[in-house]
Amino acid sequence: MSEQLAQQFIDALHGLEERGDLDTLVAQYTEDATLTNVNLPKPMTGTAGVRKFWEDYRSLFTQIHSEFSHVVVQDDEAALEWTSTGTLASNGEQIEYDGVTMLTFRDGKVSAFRGYYDQIALTQRVEV
Repeated sequence: MSEQLAQQFIDALHGLEERGDLDTLVAQYTEDATLTNVNLPKPMTGTAGVRKFWEDYRSLFTQIHSEFSHVVVQDDEAALEWTSTGTLASNGEQIEYDGVTMLTFRDGKVSAFRGYYDQIALTQRVEV
């Protein structure tokens, strides 16, 4: 089940990246989800917090694509290793950075998202 949920998350993220489909990605989360990221001062909570995070993320790029190299699933959790490549909206610069996303599932949705990525590769080029 978690393998299918991880793939649904990946597909929804690609929908945001390719078509700007924010609603499908936000629908992957529980109403009380928590979202943490190495660049956030505190967790974002609930679907409103999730929506804000992903809106802000997508606005950083004119084009972005995440390629998932490893997906490890156990019980109600998944670890997703990825590389994102794209073009920054602020200056048109090409960017590539790596990271890992940890997902916890509950009731068929993401209840916790924890993102870890190469901050230097991203934040030296853009203010986040």
